[in-house]
Amino acid sequence: FPALLDTSVVETLRAHVLKVCAGGDSASGDQTANIRKPEQRTLRAVGVQERPEALEAISKKLARFLNSALGDSEHLLLEQAAYRIQPGAVAQEWHLDDSVIDSRIATLQVTLVHTVAEQGAFQVQPGTHRRSTLESYLMWAHPAPPLPPQITIAVPEGSVMCYSPNVVH
Repeated sequence: FPALLDTSVVETLRAHVLKVCAGGDSASGDQTANIRKPEQRTLRAVGVQERPEALEAISKKLARFLNSALGDSEHLLLEQAAYRIQPGAVAQEWHLDDSVIDSRIATLQVTLVHTVAEQGAFQVQPGTHRRSTLESYLMWAHPAPPLPPQITIAVPEGSVMCYSPNVVH
């Protein structure tokens, strides 16, 4: 959903994320150890109550889509986090986020800066979320040519990407 969020929401959220990633918010938990190849990357938990305007904007604009895509009008929020990648970070290997059985769970990623393919924009292997967890794990843990087709998703700031945590990316 390109440029889904208004500039004011993006700017407020970006300022908060920069503060959290710099360690300026004691309420946020450092989750960087959970990242594959954590060099030059930061992952911090962000309390849902800290920036409710972003969640409200996403909810209002995507409710009908999420109801249809997830097959349920009840959406579960498992976590909210800030993920910052610094210049020069090496590319991550293909991976899944979690092995999730509940189809009502999706990953929503809010882009706070413009991204282009050359800087390492988000990449996904379409359809891999339909495989069994074991099959997907074996595919990305021990890749063998040919690799499945992949799509690079370069988006403007304020965009929201929605994908299954079981998709290889």
